Amino acid sequence: MDIQFIPIRVTEDKIPSTITNGHIYFTVDTGKIFVDTANGRVSMGGTAGVAVLYGNFPKDAKPSGETEKYHFEKKDLVDQNASPHANDLVLNSDGRFYRIEAVDGDKLTCVLLSVSGSGNGPSTLADRTKLTLGDFSTYVLNSQEEIIIPYTAYAEKDVHGEYTDDTTTVTWILEEELSSGVYLQYASEVIPNVPNGVEQKLNLKGKLRESTKSRLTLQAKSKNGEQYNGLSATKETELISSDLTLTMSTQFSTTRTYPQTTVPITFSLDGQVDKIVDIYVGKGEATPTLIESIKFEKGKNVDYTWNLHEKMSLSHGYYKVSI
Repeated sequence: MDIQFIPIRVTEDKIPSTITNGHIYFTVDTGKIFVDTANGRVSMGGTAGVAVLYGNFPKDAKPSGETEKYHFEKKDLVDQNASPHANDLVLNSDGRFYRIEAVDGDKLTCVLLSVSGSGNGPSTLADRTKLTLGDFSTYVLNSQEEIIIPYTAYAEKDVHGEYTDDTTTVTWILEEELSSGVYLQYASEVIPNVPNGVEQKLNLKGKLRESTKSRLTLQAKSKNGEQYNGLSATKETELISSDLTLTMSTQFSTTRTYPQTTVPITFSLDGQVDKIVDIYVGKGEATPTLIESIKFEKGKNVDYTWNLHEKMSLSHGYYKVSI
């Protein structure tokens, strides 16, 4: 059911103690805004000169991407003659509160405000907690080498666009996938005091299990998050660690004499990553040269036979094959 908001202009000392759900008090002396909800009275801060508009924005509108911004048009305002400005508030017909962040012609960029809690503490947000990941490889060949995951965390912003905290706390968790959708946690860490908007580098050297498909979860939360219903931001990604091995097959012998027409070179590959195998051949003491590069898709325990006699003309003697 849509909420019927009733705006009331009053001095702060004249606000009645009785809470009436839907009443919004705009204090003409201090510039503060108070909203009466079913859970109590909520302070939305506010400053002098902020206008409150009614909106017919689409119900259940979705933000665009990770920016958490909402894009509307002036024609969606109830008052078609209104002149909206940045920081003005919009009370939408579906009960949502928006703050206008920017006006570009007829286009409005808004952020959604959450209204919750009771008392006079801060309980509105212009921006939720955010967490972004930089570029990194999801395949790891050696879990003992540096494995860098870049990330950037941002605390919530209040109705004035100010951060509620200077830092966030970031928690990371590694889980092994035992079967489809079934995970077992095997490593975690809590990183306090992560500064807003400064890229950090999470190094998982020695943390990732070998030859394992893992799920990495990062969560950012500000220390004041409980005042905002515990808002947090979470990112998940998949990491695959794999040993990469190359061995000669037991079917191949370096001491065996082969006819010129049949010289099979058999080897085994192991590793859950895409691979390229370069094969070099040289006769006698000559330096081996590249004869062929073969691509292999990820897979374990791949046996492969490469026929030397099909790649080059052979004469009597011995050959060096490097793979």
